[in-house]
Amino acid sequence: MEIIDHGVVQGERSPVTDDVDGSVGVPREVRILGARVHPLNRIELLRTLVGAVETRRRVGIGHQNLHSLALIPEHPGMKEFYDKCTAIYLDGMGGVLLGKLTGWTVLRSQRVTALDYLDAFLSVAEKRRWPVYFLGGTERTAAGTVGFVQEKYPATTFRSHHGYFAYPGDENRELLEDIEAFAPRLLLVGMGMPRQEEWIAWNWNDLPDCLILSCGAVFDYLVAEIPTPPRWMGPAGIEWAFRFVSEPGRLWRRYLVEPFGLVPRLFREILDQPGRRNL
Repeated sequence: MEIIDHGVVQGERSPVTDDVDGSVGVPREVRILGARVHPLNRIELLRTLVGAVETRRRVGIGHQNLHSLALIPEHPGMKEFYDKCTAIYLDGMGGVLLGKLTGWTVLRSQRVTALDYLDAFLSVAEKRRWPVYFLGGTERTAAGTVGFVQEKYPATTFRSHHGYFAYPGDENRELLEDIEAFAPRLLLVGMGMPRQEEWIAWNWNDLPDCLILSCGAVFDYLVAEIPTPPRWMGPAGIEWAFRFVSEPGRLWRRYLVEPFGLVPRLFREILDQPGRRNL
């Protein structure tokens, strides 16, 4: 299996074909500041995603970064979501650094974002005729994703719905009925943290048997609502700087304040685990 390095928004489509082997075995689990994480590189994650869809069961897959680690203590619904997940990948270099500082073996290649794997994954979805439902973004973003998918993955059955609705209530009930009627094999939930995780946890028992994947603002990037960072910035550990410059009003607290709140928890974990090295 070959996977391109430049993600979905640059270069040619990924040459992934139907010979992708799916796997949903139990990945190696570590705990970073008490949170579950499964270090996976791009290929391992893609195989896990494909395998999850092929089970035809309800499977949750999420991601952790410094933002989620800061939010979890104040948002019980996030922990409930992560407890339900089969796999939780690292989507920020800050998480890789925290893993190393707390004694775990976590590689730079095990930092993966949705922009790094989504093209390959949607290519597989198209070839295998999986219906895909995207929930998130503004009405403009949700509408734009339909045109994006129709142009790039024309054989894919795709439906989208914006993320600005109230729950619980009538809007949420109608949304769940729409998702059930569509019968997706893949449900992408991109409403930002903590809303997307809390929504999935709240509605878990009412969601269909499919892969439920939290994906943040990925479709805002794909339809150019937000400038897309060059993909080389991620492995270099500076993608956060591009995003901050692009959206300082929204992201200043996430990048300039939240990380410092993690420092006391980091020191406590280092002191509590003096014997753990490179596990």
